[in-house]
Amino acid sequence: RVQLRTRADIIMTLTAITISLVPGSLVLEVDRRNAVLYVHVLGASSTGDVEEARLHTLSMERLIIAAIGSKAEWELVR
Repeated sequence: RVQLRTRADIIMTLTAITISLVPGSLVLEVDRRNAVLYVHVLGASSTGDVEEARLHTLSMERLIIAAIGSKAEWELVR
């Protein structure tokens, strides 16, 4: 479960697509109302692995916001 910091559909969609391109990870569900991605990560055998995947997802969201997000969205992730 990854709580995104933006609710913009385009940012959520691009983040989900980007994460699904990473070998061994797959976005299983998107909760648009609450801006949550549910990500399955193969080989995650510890809470540290899960946390690493969560932080990677947030990092991808941040990069996408830096590229195409609004100033207000950028302020959320700076």
